[in-house]
Amino acid sequence: MADVYKQIAERLDQLPNGFPATESGVEIKLLKKIFRDPDDAGNWLMLSAKPEPIEVIAGRFEKPVAEVQSVVDGLVAKGLINAVKIRDTYYYHIQPFVIGLFEKNLLHGLIDREYAEYYEAYFPEFSKTYGGFQPAESRVIPLNVDMGVDNVVHVYDDARKIVEAGKTFKLLPCVCRYERKAVGQPCPQNHPVEMGCIAISYTDEDDVKYPTPMAKSVSKQEAMAHLERAAEAGLIHQSYNLESNNYFICNCCTCCCLLLRGALECESPHMMLKSNYVAQIDEELCIACGTCADERCQVDAIEENEDFYAVKPDRCIGCGVCVSTCPSEAITLKLKPESEQTRPLKNLGQFYIKRALARREQSIL
Repeated sequence: MADVYKQIAERLDQLPNGFPATESGVEIKLLKKIFRDPDDAGNWLMLSAKPEPIEVIAGRFEKPVAEVQSVVDGLVAKGLINAVKIRDTYYYHIQPFVIGLFEKNLLHGLIDREYAEYYEAYFPEFSKTYGGFQPAESRVIPLNVDMGVDNVVHVYDDARKIVEAGKTFKLLPCVCRYERKAVGQPCPQNHPVEMGCIAISYTDEDDVKYPTPMAKSVSKQEAMAHLERAAEAGLIHQSYNLESNNYFICNCCTCCCLLLRGALECESPHMMLKSNYVAQIDEELCIACGTCADERCQVDAIEENEDFYAVKPDRCIGCGVCVSTCPSEAITLKLKPESEQTRPLKNLGQFYIKRALARREQSIL
Protein backbone atom coordinates (compact mmCIF):
# COMPACT_ATOMS: atom_id res chain seq x y z
CA MET A 1 0.00 0.00 0.00
CA ALA A 2 3.01 2.29 -0.04
CA ASP A 3 1.98 3.52 -3.46
CA VAL A 4 -1.21 5.13 -2.15
CA TYR A 5 0.82 7.32 0.19
CA LYS A 6 3.04 8.39 -2.68
CA GLN A 7 -0.09 9.32 -4.59
CA ILE A 8 -1.30 11.42 -1.66
CA ALA A 9 2.09 13.13 -1.45
CA GLU A 10 1.97 13.95 -5.15
CA ARG A 11 -1.59 15.20 -4.86
CA LEU A 12 -0.72 17.43 -1.92
CA ASP A 13 2.23 18.82 -3.83
CA GLN A 14 -0.08 19.69 -6.71
CA LEU A 15 -2.01 21.97 -4.37
CA PRO A 16 -0.72 25.57 -4.31
CA ASN A 17 0.82 25.25 -0.82
CA GLY A 18 2.98 22.31 -1.85
CA PHE A 19 4.25 19.12 -0.26
CA PRO A 20 7.74 18.58 -1.69
CA ALA A 21 9.39 15.17 -1.94
CA THR A 22 12.62 14.52 -0.03
CA GLU A 23 15.52 12.18 -0.61
CA SER A 24 14.87 10.52 2.75
CA GLY A 25 11.19 9.97 2.05
CA VAL A 26 10.26 11.29 5.49
CA GLU A 27 7.12 12.86 4.04
CA ILE A 28 5.79 9.36 3.29
CA LYS A 29 6.42 8.34 6.91
CA LEU A 30 4.52 11.42 7.98
CA LEU A 31 1.58 10.54 5.74
CA LYS A 32 1.45 7.02 7.15
CA LYS A 33 1.01 8.57 10.60
CA ILE A 34 -1.76 10.81 9.31
CA PHE A 35 -3.53 8.15 7.22
CA ARG A 36 -3.17 5.20 9.56
CA ASP A 37 -5.85 3.24 7.73
CA PRO A 38 -4.89 2.62 4.07
CA ASP A 39 -8.60 2.57 3.20
CA ASP A 40 -8.84 6.18 4.41
CA ALA A 41 -5.90 7.03 2.16
CA GLY A 42 -7.60 5.53 -0.86
CA ASN A 43 -10.89 7.25 -0.11
CA TRP A 44 -9.13 10.59 0.40
CA LEU A 45 -7.80 10.35 -3.15
CA MET A 46 -11.38 10.19 -4.43
CA LEU A 47 -12.17 13.70 -3.21
CA SER A 48 -11.40 17.03 -4.82
CA ALA A 49 -9.80 20.21 -3.52
CA LYS A 50 -12.95 21.95 -4.74
CA PRO A 51 -15.80 21.70 -2.21
CA GLU A 52 -18.45 19.31 -3.53
CA PRO A 53 -21.84 18.04 -2.25
CA ILE A 54 -22.16 14.40 -1.31
CA GLU A 55 -24.14 13.56 -4.46
CA VAL A 56 -21.22 14.56 -6.70
CA ILE A 57 -18.76 12.62 -4.57
CA ALA A 58 -21.00 9.54 -4.55
CA GLY A 59 -21.07 9.65 -8.35
CA ARG A 60 -17.30 9.49 -8.41
CA PHE A 61 -17.31 6.53 -6.02
CA GLU A 62 -20.09 4.91 -8.07
CA LYS A 63 -21.81 3.87 -4.86
CA PRO A 64 -25.07 4.83 -3.11
CA VAL A 65 -25.15 8.26 -1.48
CA ALA A 66 -25.84 6.84 2.00
CA GLU A 67 -22.83 4.52 1.79
CA VAL A 68 -20.50 7.27 0.60
CA GLN A 69 -21.87 9.67 3.22
CA SER A 70 -20.74 7.23 5.88
CA VAL A 71 -17.24 7.09 4.35
CA VAL A 72 -17.01 10.88 4.08
CA ASP A 73 -18.28 11.37 7.63
CA GLY A 74 -15.51 9.07 8.81
CA LEU A 75 -12.88 11.11 7.00
CA VAL A 76 -14.21 14.33 8.52
CA ALA A 77 -14.27 12.76 11.99
CA LYS A 78 -10.58 11.87 11.65
CA GLY A 79 -9.62 15.36 10.47
CA LEU A 80 -8.60 14.12 7.01
CA ILE A 81 -11.00 16.28 4.97
CA ASN A 82 -12.95 19.45 5.58
CA ALA A 83 -16.70 19.98 5.68
CA VAL A 84 -18.21 23.39 5.04
CA LYS A 85 -21.88 24.23 5.37
CA ILE A 86 -23.35 26.58 2.77
CA ARG A 87 -27.08 27.34 2.93
CA ASP A 88 -27.96 24.14 4.79
CA THR A 89 -25.91 21.93 2.44
CA TYR A 90 -22.56 20.39 3.36
CA TYR A 91 -19.68 20.47 0.90
CA TYR A 92 -16.55 18.34 1.34
CA HIS A 93 -12.98 18.78 0.12
CA ILE A 94 -9.39 17.84 0.76
CA GLN A 95 -7.06 20.42 2.29
CA PRO A 96 -3.37 21.33 1.95
CA PHE A 97 -0.88 20.04 4.49
CA VAL A 98 -0.65 23.61 5.85
CA ILE A 99 -2.97 25.39 6.53
CA GLY A 100 -5.21 22.32 6.85
CA LEU A 101 -4.12 18.78 7.65
CA PHE A 102 -1.32 19.72 10.04
CA GLU A 103 -3.59 21.79 12.26
CA LYS A 104 -6.31 19.13 12.31
CA ASN A 105 -3.75 16.45 13.19
CA LEU A 106 -3.61 17.91 16.70
CA LEU A 107 -7.32 18.50 17.07
CA HIS A 108 -7.99 14.87 16.16
CA GLY A 109 -5.26 13.39 18.34
CA LEU A 110 -2.77 12.31 15.66
CA ILE A 111 0.37 14.01 16.98
CA ASP A 112 2.65 11.82 19.10
CA ARG A 113 6.43 11.86 19.49
CA GLU A 114 7.07 9.79 16.36
CA TYR A 115 4.84 12.08 14.31
CA ALA A 116 6.61 15.14 15.75
CA GLU A 117 10.03 13.73 14.91
CA TYR A 118 8.99 13.08 11.31
CA TYR A 119 7.52 16.56 11.12
CA GLU A 120 10.70 18.20 12.44
CA ALA A 121 12.77 16.32 9.87
CA TYR A 122 10.42 17.45 7.12
CA PHE A 123 9.95 21.02 8.32
CA PRO A 124 12.97 22.68 6.60
CA GLU A 125 12.16 21.17 3.20
CA PHE A 126 8.47 21.96 3.46
CA SER A 127 9.20 25.55 4.51
CA LYS A 128 11.23 26.15 1.35
CA THR A 129 8.15 25.46 -0.74
CA TYR A 130 5.40 26.85 1.45
CA GLY A 131 7.37 29.99 2.30
CA GLY A 132 9.15 30.28 -1.02
CA PHE A 133 6.35 31.76 -3.09
CA GLN A 134 4.11 34.79 -2.96
CA PRO A 135 1.54 35.56 -1.77
CA ALA A 136 1.83 34.63 1.89
CA GLU A 137 -1.21 32.84 3.30
CA SER A 138 -0.98 34.54 6.72
CA ARG A 139 -0.13 38.00 7.94
CA VAL A 140 0.82 39.59 11.25
CA ILE A 141 -2.09 41.41 12.89
CA PRO A 142 -1.09 44.29 15.19
CA LEU A 143 -2.25 44.47 18.76
CA ASN A 144 -5.08 46.86 19.55
CA VAL A 145 -3.02 49.93 20.41
CA ASP A 146 -3.52 53.61 19.72
CA MET A 147 -2.24 54.23 16.21
CA GLY A 148 -3.21 57.88 16.08
CA VAL A 149 -6.45 59.68 15.28
CA ASP A 150 -5.44 60.35 11.68
CA ASN A 151 -5.02 56.69 10.77
CA VAL A 152 -7.87 54.61 9.38
CA VAL A 153 -7.30 51.15 10.86
CA HIS A 154 -8.72 48.40 8.66
CA VAL A 155 -10.27 45.26 10.15
CA TYR A 156 -7.38 43.16 8.83
CA ASP A 157 -4.94 45.41 10.71
CA ASP A 158 -6.55 45.08 14.13
CA ALA A 159 -6.98 41.79 15.98
CA ARG A 160 -9.79 43.18 18.11
CA LYS A 161 -11.78 44.21 15.04
CA ILE A 162 -11.42 40.71 13.58
CA VAL A 163 -12.93 39.23 16.74
CA GLU A 164 -15.66 41.87 16.79
CA ALA A 165 -16.67 40.89 13.24
CA GLY A 166 -17.22 37.23 14.22
CA LYS A 167 -20.40 35.63 15.56
CA THR A 168 -19.39 32.28 17.08
CA PHE A 169 -16.02 31.29 18.50
CA LYS A 170 -13.93 28.33 19.60
CA LEU A 171 -10.67 28.26 21.54
CA LEU A 172 -8.14 25.76 20.19
CA PRO A 173 -4.85 24.53 21.69
CA CYS A 174 -1.71 25.71 19.92
CA VAL A 175 -0.76 22.97 17.47
CA CYS A 176 2.80 24.30 17.13
CA ARG A 177 3.52 24.31 20.86
CA TYR A 178 1.89 20.90 21.16
CA GLU A 179 4.10 19.49 18.39
CA ARG A 180 7.26 20.97 19.94
CA LYS A 181 6.30 19.59 23.34
CA ALA A 182 5.71 16.16 21.78
CA VAL A 183 9.23 16.15 20.36
CA GLY A 184 10.66 17.05 23.77
CA GLN A 185 11.23 20.76 23.15
CA PRO A 186 8.47 22.64 25.00
CA CYS A 187 8.20 26.40 24.59
CA PRO A 188 11.27 27.95 26.29
CA GLN A 189 9.19 31.06 26.99
CA ASN A 190 6.74 28.87 28.94
CA HIS A 191 3.74 29.88 26.86
CA PRO A 192 1.13 27.18 27.48
CA VAL A 193 -0.35 24.96 24.80
CA GLU A 194 -3.76 26.21 25.94
CA MET A 195 -2.92 29.76 24.83
CA GLY A 196 -3.69 28.80 21.26
CA CYS A 197 -5.85 29.92 18.37
CA ILE A 198 -9.26 31.51 18.23
CA ALA A 199 -11.45 29.93 15.55
CA ILE A 200 -13.96 32.45 14.22
CA SER A 201 -17.24 31.78 12.43
CA TYR A 202 -19.38 34.39 10.72
CA THR A 203 -22.66 32.53 11.22
CA ASP A 204 -24.85 32.32 14.29
CA GLU A 205 -24.96 28.53 14.38
CA ASP A 206 -22.44 26.22 15.99
CA ASP A 207 -21.74 23.08 13.93
CA VAL A 208 -23.14 20.16 15.88
CA LYS A 209 -22.87 17.59 13.09
CA TYR A 210 -19.08 17.84 12.88
CA PRO A 211 -17.83 19.07 16.27
CA THR A 212 -14.16 19.93 16.53
CA PRO A 213 -12.33 17.74 19.09
CA MET A 214 -10.20 19.61 21.63
CA ALA A 215 -12.10 22.83 20.88
CA LYS A 216 -14.08 24.85 23.41
CA SER A 217 -17.02 26.98 22.29
CA VAL A 218 -16.92 30.41 23.91
CA SER A 219 -18.74 33.73 23.74
CA LYS A 220 -17.39 36.77 21.94
CA GLN A 221 -16.49 38.26 25.32
CA GLU A 222 -14.51 35.15 26.27
CA ALA A 223 -12.76 35.15 22.89
CA MET A 224 -11.79 38.79 23.39
CA ALA A 225 -10.51 38.04 26.89
CA HIS A 226 -8.38 35.19 25.46
CA LEU A 227 -6.98 37.64 22.91
CA GLU A 228 -6.11 40.13 25.63
CA ARG A 229 -4.35 37.46 27.71
CA ALA A 230 -2.29 36.49 24.69
CA ALA A 231 -1.38 40.13 24.12
CA GLU A 232 -0.30 40.55 27.74
CA ALA A 233 1.86 37.44 27.40
CA GLY A 234 3.67 39.02 24.45
CA LEU A 235 2.38 36.63 21.78
CA ILE A 236 2.20 37.67 18.14
CA HIS A 237 -1.20 37.64 16.44
CA GLN A 238 -1.52 36.16 12.95
CA SER A 239 -4.48 35.45 10.71
CA TYR A 240 -5.31 34.77 7.08
CA ASN A 241 -3.92 37.32 4.63
CA LEU A 242 -7.47 38.32 3.69
CA GLU A 243 -9.51 41.53 3.72
CA SER A 244 -12.35 39.83 5.60
CA ASN A 245 -13.58 36.44 6.80
CA ASN A 246 -10.44 35.84 8.82
CA TYR A 247 -11.43 32.48 10.25
CA PHE A 248 -8.75 32.34 12.92
CA ILE A 249 -6.35 34.35 15.02
CA CYS A 250 -3.24 32.50 16.13
CA ASN A 251 -1.24 33.65 19.15
CA CYS A 252 2.34 32.84 18.26
CA CYS A 253 5.88 32.68 19.61
CA THR A 254 8.98 32.48 17.44
CA CYS A 255 10.30 29.43 19.27
CA CYS A 256 7.38 27.20 18.25
CA CYS A 257 5.26 28.77 15.52
CA LEU A 258 5.46 27.01 12.16
CA LEU A 259 5.26 30.32 10.27
CA LEU A 260 7.66 32.35 12.39
CA ARG A 261 10.17 29.50 12.67
CA GLY A 262 10.09 29.04 8.91
CA ALA A 263 10.73 32.72 8.32
CA LEU A 264 13.54 32.99 10.87
CA GLU A 265 15.20 29.56 10.83
CA CYS A 266 14.70 28.49 7.22
CA GLU A 267 14.87 31.95 5.66
CA SER A 268 11.63 31.35 3.80
CA PRO A 269 10.51 34.92 3.00
CA HIS A 270 6.82 34.23 2.35
CA MET A 271 5.94 32.10 5.38
CA MET A 272 3.94 35.07 6.62
CA LEU A 273 3.49 38.74 5.75
CA LYS A 274 4.47 41.62 8.00
CA SER A 275 1.75 44.06 9.05
CA ASN A 276 1.41 47.51 7.51
CA TYR A 277 2.88 49.07 10.63
CA VAL A 278 6.34 49.46 12.06
CA ALA A 279 7.34 50.22 15.64
CA GLN A 280 9.03 53.54 16.36
CA ILE A 281 10.83 54.62 19.54
CA ASP A 282 10.97 58.27 20.58
CA GLU A 283 14.54 58.66 21.80
CA GLU A 284 13.56 61.67 23.90
CA LEU A 285 11.04 59.59 25.85
CA CYS A 286 13.05 56.35 25.96
CA ILE A 287 14.58 55.66 29.38
CA ALA A 288 16.74 52.82 28.04
CA CYS A 289 15.24 50.23 30.38
CA GLY A 290 15.56 47.50 27.74
CA THR A 291 12.12 45.97 28.37
CA CYS A 292 11.20 46.14 24.69
CA ALA A 293 14.36 44.41 23.48
CA ASP A 294 14.94 41.97 26.33
CA GLU A 295 11.41 40.89 27.23
CA ARG A 296 9.03 41.64 24.38
CA CYS A 297 10.49 41.69 20.86
CA GLN A 298 10.72 38.15 19.47
CA VAL A 299 12.38 38.95 16.15
CA ASP A 300 15.50 40.88 17.26
CA ALA A 301 14.14 44.12 15.79
CA ILE A 302 15.25 46.46 18.60
CA GLU A 303 18.85 47.43 19.30
CA GLU A 304 20.53 49.33 22.11
CA ASN A 305 22.24 52.63 21.44
CA GLU A 306 24.23 54.69 23.90
CA ASP A 307 21.29 56.40 25.64
CA PHE A 308 18.20 54.87 24.06
CA TYR A 309 16.86 51.90 22.09
CA ALA A 310 15.98 52.00 18.41
CA VAL A 311 13.92 49.86 16.04
CA LYS A 312 15.51 48.12 13.06
CA PRO A 313 12.75 48.70 10.46
CA ASP A 314 13.91 45.90 8.18
CA ARG A 315 13.48 43.39 11.04
CA CYS A 316 10.29 44.75 12.61
CA ILE A 317 7.15 42.78 11.68
CA GLY A 318 4.75 45.39 13.06
CA CYS A 319 3.16 43.17 15.71
CA GLY A 320 3.04 45.84 18.43
CA VAL A 321 4.14 43.46 21.19
CA CYS A 322 6.71 46.01 22.38
CA VAL A 323 4.26 48.90 22.68
CA SER A 324 2.01 48.01 25.58
CA THR A 325 4.72 47.40 28.19
CA CYS A 326 6.92 50.44 27.53
CA PRO A 327 6.99 52.23 30.92
CA SER A 328 7.67 55.65 29.36
CA GLU A 329 5.24 55.21 26.45
CA ALA A 330 8.09 55.89 24.06
CA ILE A 331 7.04 53.25 21.50
CA THR A 332 4.27 53.66 18.96
CA LEU A 333 3.17 51.82 15.84
CA LYS A 334 3.39 53.95 12.73
CA LEU A 335 1.69 53.27 9.42
CA LYS A 336 4.26 52.49 6.74
CA PRO A 337 4.50 54.70 3.64
CA GLU A 338 1.87 53.74 1.08
CA SER A 339 4.52 52.30 -1.23
CA GLU A 340 5.49 49.79 1.48
CA GLN A 341 1.98 48.76 2.46
CA THR A 342 0.42 45.49 1.33
CA ARG A 343 -3.28 44.92 0.81
CA PRO A 344 -4.69 41.54 1.72
CA LEU A 345 -6.33 39.25 -0.80
CA LYS A 346 -10.08 39.21 -1.42
CA ASN A 347 -10.54 35.54 -0.52
CA LEU A 348 -8.77 32.19 -0.31
CA GLY A 349 -9.64 31.43 -3.94
CA GLN A 350 -7.56 34.40 -5.03
CA PHE A 351 -4.72 33.22 -2.81
CA TYR A 352 -4.70 29.71 -4.31
CA ILE A 353 -4.74 31.06 -7.87
CA LYS A 354 -1.88 33.48 -7.26
CA ARG A 355 0.17 30.88 -5.38
CA ALA A 356 -0.40 28.23 -8.07
CA LEU A 357 0.70 30.66 -10.79
CA ALA A 358 3.83 31.61 -8.83
CA ARG A 359 4.84 27.96 -8.41
CA ARG A 360 4.14 27.20 -12.06
CA GLU A 361 6.24 30.14 -13.24
CA GLN A 362 9.12 29.01 -11.03
CA SER A 363 8.96 25.47 -12.40
CA ILE A 364 9.22 26.82 -15.96
CA LEU A 365 12.32 28.89 -15.20
